[in-house]
Amino acid sequence: MNEKEMEQIVNEECPHFEEMMEQIQEEQEEKMKHMPPEYATSTCHLERWIDSYFDYEATRDVPSGKGNNDVEEDELRLDHLHVLIDNQKKYKKWFREDWKNNGLSCCQYLLFARTIKREMYGKSVIRNSNNALRLKRSIYDYLKKRDLLSEPDTLGTEELLSVSPLFTEEEISKILEINKSIFNLMIKDLCHADQERSSNDYTLKRGLHTNTIVNEKNFYEKFTINSYTLANSISDKFANGKGNIHTVVRTPATIWDDAILFNSIIFPAPSGEQQFEFGVIPFPKYERLCYKGEYASMHECELDRVDRNSL
Repeated sequence: MNEKEMEQIVNEECPHFEEMMEQIQEEQEEKMKHMPPEYATSTCHLERWIDSYFDYEATRDVPSGKGNNDVEEDELRLDHLHVLIDNQKKYKKWFREDWKNNGLSCCQYLLFARTIKREMYGKSVIRNSNNALRLKRSIYDYLKKRDLLSEPDTLGTEELLSVSPLFTEEEISKILEINKSIFNLMIKDLCHADQERSSNDYTLKRGLHTNTIVNEKNFYEKFTINSYTLANSISDKFANGKGNIHTVVRTPATIWDDAILFNSIIFPAPSGEQQFEFGVIPFPKYERLCYKGEYASMHECELDRVDRNSL
């Protein structure tokens, strides 16, 4: 049977076939309009989005925020995030060497590593006490001295100001510079593994679950250290936690490379979960949040940064 005969049979048995196919095409194009921008460059999440074409309503197909919060296996493989795990020893070695070359002592390294691994990955009550709170005070002093706080100041809580800093403002500056160097190396390795993506295609994101829609009018920084991730599945999982509104805040990775304090590649969480987490400090005075809309039951926001060169 040739193509013309097949077409004739289809038209006889389904006279509205072409009209139906046009409708399906329009539905697909409409769904593509609602795809989060980063999904277009993520092999893993583009496939998930395509799989949802014929669903009644596209949703983020990830488990809720309860239980195992490891990165999804398909994202680890398809988006080449495994490269960061494969090069973990290299990153750790370079970090320690940079630490020493910047005039920071071995005792300070042990103090920093202990605080990150034992306190920053713990429950909120742990993250807001002991050395973790003193580390946050160090960040606050760093931001204040550089005039990076906004008005009103939402970070300088009474509890935070009651403790002494763990590191000086100059030492925090060195730690940020070390992390910037390592982060840029990680992005370079990811781009080498996935040559269809550039450094501008990567974002850091955090999942929020709130009772109101997060937008430019009600967004403000509450903490001196915030957890972001390179993995879409992780931010989606945390956004799917308790709360009526599920939100993902994305920010271009390359414009925040000098705001990274630590990462879970070099300092893995004691639980063994790999969330590709990056502890990022805020620059409240220079942050601008833009609400992008609701995509597949998730509200999307983009956090931008202005006047970077003035810092």
